[in-house]
Amino acid sequence: MDNLVYLDIEATGLNTSTDRIIEIGIARTKGEPIETLVNPGFAISDKIAEITGITNEALQSARPFIELSGEIYETLKGKTIVGHNIIKFDIPILIQEFERVGIDWAPEAYIDTQKIMGYRDWE
Repeated sequence: MDNLVYLDIEATGLNTSTDRIIEIGIARTKGEPIETLVNPGFAISDKIAEITGITNEALQSARPFIELSGEIYETLKGKTIVGHNIIKFDIPILIQEFERVGIDWAPEAYIDTQKIMGYRDWE
């Protein structure tokens, strides 16, 4: 069980190729959780602020992903990633963020609770 980490991401939108992470939460079976805002480098829309509860003001003082990437990478490396809808959203957007800063990462294993719960794949 020490190999599991629980991942949740909030972003500037739903496009995993172009949108950016604005909050990342990682709970670990051992060690302190990571829960931090991430400055995307631009203002988020009012709609995203309303949905997430994250304001542009709060993001101004947050660190950019490049400053957090090393710690996040080390936390996720070799772990089984657990989360809801991570196959379609959290993992792809995280892979893109890592690629932008020159880190080659993909999960070795994952458990998507959306698939376990039997939600229909609407795409």
